Amino acid sequence: MRDSDKGGYALSMKDGDMVKHYKIRTTDTGNFFIAHNNPFTTLSDLIQYYTKTADGLCDVLKKACVKVSGSYDRFNYSFQV
Repeated sequence: MRDSDKGGYALSMKDGDMVKHYKIRTTDTGNFFIAHNNPFTTLSDLIQYYTKTADGLCDVLKKACVKVSGSYDRFNYSFQV
């Protein structure tokens, strides 16, 4: 997961040879969601949920990617499927 260039956050996942990006949106009350407007109070709760079910993603989150030296990631969540 990373800060989005357009504000907010984005989740990027490797799917075979492709990388898919999912915008993490916020509700009016400050909760976070990706698909089906299924809100979570924290980003950590959202990540935990998607490790158990894909619910609109290309797959469940399985393994965090290794952080590349010199890159900046506020939350350091990157996942590979």
